[in-house]
Amino acid sequence: MRRGGSVLLGAVLSLPAFVACGSDSGTAGFGTGGCLSDQQICQFKDGVSTQAEVKTALGNAQMYVGSSAWMYVCQQVSGQQIIHNDLVVFDFDSSGRVSDVTVLRQGTGATPPPDCAAIGAGGQAANGACAGEPLPAPDSVACTGLSLGGAAPITTNCKDANGDTWSASCSGASCNCSYDGQSTCSCTKPASGAACCPGVP
Repeated sequence: MRRGGSVLLGAVLSLPAFVACGSDSGTAGFGTGGCLSDQQICQFKDGVSTQAEVKTALGNAQMYVGSSAWMYVCQQVSGQQIIHNDLVVFDFDSSGRVSDVTVLRQGTGATPPPDCAAIGAGGQAANGACAGEPLPAPDSVACTGLSLGGAAPITTNCKDANGDTWSASCSGASCNCSYDGQSTCSCTKPASGAACCPGVP
């Protein structure tokens, strides 16, 4: 995964008018706060992840360069200040698999490009399909659990103040995870017994 960018990418990032002409504020893009999070970017693996998987997880890109490069643009402006001016480019090989990802971030709220190797080492959810889920702020959700007894799955449902929901339905160590009522992935609880689904403590 590259950290830098080409002249073309730099030129795209220098266009704050992409957001909202004639407006003092606006947001374009996907993900938390309108921008792709590190987890959303790092869930994909070079040579493994496909175009279909990228589209399913992130939606349609804002710009395309043929079929070989998809550009996700996020720009946030507050007053006269650029908060985020981000560009994430997914390059695909001739078989439609991710060959490289370039992340460029500018603005007063910009963070460095992600270290995907470090994020992936942090746990199974960061490596799997769940990585694209928005996460609630710490201690911002209320959860309830339901067990029907016997071999039936134990289900935990959580909801935050915005009405978004996260759930885990687990049989033993194997869990199926959902976000806002849509199944997102499955995961295996670690030996410690801690939850493995995002948004479920």
